[in-house]
Amino acid sequence: MVHDMTAGRPAKLILKFSLPFFFGSLFQQLYSTVDMLIVGRLLGSDALAAVGATGNMCAFIIWGACGAMTGFSAVTAQRLGAKDGNGVKVSFFVSLVLMAAISLVLTPLSMVFHKEILLWMKTPQEILGDASSYVFVILAGTVFTMCYNLLSGMIRAMGNSKIPFYSLVLSSVVNIVLDVFFIAVVHTGVWGAALATVISQVAACIFCTAAILKKFPDLIFSRQQCIFDKIIAGRCLRIGIPMFFQNSLISGGGMIGQSAINLFGTAAIAATTAVGRIINILFGLFNSVGAAMVTYVNQNAGAGNIERIHRGVKVSCFISVLLGAFAALVMLLFGKNLVLLFVSGDKNVKEIVQFSVRYILFMVPAFLFVSPVEALRNTMHGIGISIIPVIACAIELVTRTTLSLVTQYVKSYTLVCLIEPSAWTVAVIPLAIAYAVWYWKNIRTVRKRELEQQQISPSV
Repeated sequence: MVHDMTAGRPAKLILKFSLPFFFGSLFQQLYSTVDMLIVGRLLGSDALAAVGATGNMCAFIIWGACGAMTGFSAVTAQRLGAKDGNGVKVSFFVSLVLMAAISLVLTPLSMVFHKEILLWMKTPQEILGDASSYVFVILAGTVFTMCYNLLSGMIRAMGNSKIPFYSLVLSSVVNIVLDVFFIAVVHTGVWGAALATVISQVAACIFCTAAILKKFPDLIFSRQQCIFDKIIAGRCLRIGIPMFFQNSLISGGGMIGQSAINLFGTAAIAATTAVGRIINILFGLFNSVGAAMVTYVNQNAGAGNIERIHRGVKVSCFISVLLGAFAALVMLLFGKNLVLLFVSGDKNVKEIVQFSVRYILFMVPAFLFVSPVEALRNTMHGIGISIIPVIACAIELVTRTTLSLVTQYVKSYTLVCLIEPSAWTVAVIPLAIAYAVWYWKNIRTVRKRELEQQQISPSV
């Protein structure tokens, strides 16, 4: 079933589309959090720190590639908005080919050099072995993560956010069950948690494939449409590559920030890992609004409706800021108790809690600034100005790098706590300015054209 987002109230459409994505994101973050809970409870804070120390590295490699998959699906959404049925199918085929090519290059390279990256990040020796074994398995399954993100992105491009939600529910259940089995029953150690994650991604891929075959005939291409159309491939790469670099720059900055955290030992790593998992769950609130804007903006851009895009942007930013305030309140009231779920009873629990409380106090004020970032980023990609989100991410990277380098000299945990909120705050500025310039420039053109048509009509 295809949902048209070029007609109807923007607020209602965005909220309706966001809810399944939010619950899907919630399940995705919950099973990642359950990973950490099981690892922390059954294997201890050192194992928790080992898994946490790899998060930004995995995101740098895998999330970057998944950003490209989102860009590819944006082209399909544009073809749908333009009522180009053949273009929808050809763009899906081209996207699959590009995905396979990227995974063939990325997977072996990342697996070969993963340990060198961990050493560059100053990962403590006492957790290096566990961190290496965990990330090796995760990277081996890169192709399945990319495939899931492409397939779910294509389904969302067709205006359906429920099926990706169902796929995440399935993968969450598979992941949790296998986590317990591998760690508590088979006693694999941390690499068992990684294997559970990879298998859950395989399950999600199978589910999305079955759903496309059954419910989305508009995506199913014939043999004649199995052509590598260079024009469509160019469009995919023009949107996908900037999104690849956008996500990689964000995660690259995270790796640099992680290297600063690593200087303070396993207790600090465990603390920021636990807080980060909780924050990621809350970020799903306004990230879901940003995800809705991918489909909303791309369909309306394909239809050439400037004013409707603007109405959607205003609504999405307003909703995002409200959700950001709610997330900040939750962290202030319950953050400490939530962290204790990960490490209660651990030998280092007192030190971990001290690190985590300081981290929370510095992070939450920036929620109001970071909340509309995803909506603005996805809007810029949808209207074809993908360079601006990349510039915003580059500014984030410079901010994180500068503060991380200073931290290595002054050895200040307070400065570590300021890295993420500072980067978030500066990122929103170029996005907001660039969107405002684009809107006023284009709306003047549209209104001038309408005025000219009104002047011509009476004489006709």
